[in-house]
Amino acid sequence: MVIPCWKVGDGHSTLFWLDNWLGECPLARYFSRLYALAENKLITVSEMFSLRWGVGGEAWKWRRRLLAWEEELVVECVDCLSSVLLQEGVIDGLPTKDNLYKRGAIDTPQLSCATLCGKAEDRDHVFFQCEVYGRLWLLISK
Repeated sequence: MVIPCWKVGDGHSTLFWLDNWLGECPLARYFSRLYALAENKLITVSEMFSLRWGVGGEAWKWRRRLLAWEEELVVECVDCLSSVLLQEGVIDGLPTKDNLYKRGAIDTPQLSCATLCGKAEDRDHVFFQCEVYGRLWLLISK
């Protein structure tokens, strides 16, 4: 499923499961099994985001324990959500690993810079501190 990034503002008036805000149809239709098992079918995008919609986040509340194949659906749904940025309170929208963690898209062990320098990947690191990215920016600027 290819998911484009749609603008939903702050997400307060967009229903996570029922509104057509991500892709070609509502998530309740695409992930119908997860919708059937969801405790709160009227939760907003903002509420899901604030409860952390990453795998294992507090946003996912089920009527019963999920089966293995249902857990795989959650992972697929989380992948779809990784491109979502809510506008309220988002100062830095750059998809660094630090911001992806704050949005619940990745876990803490995945915060290290992609260059394997051992530092956490945030905006300052990518643009000003990382030696590898520093060389890349120098090449780009020429």
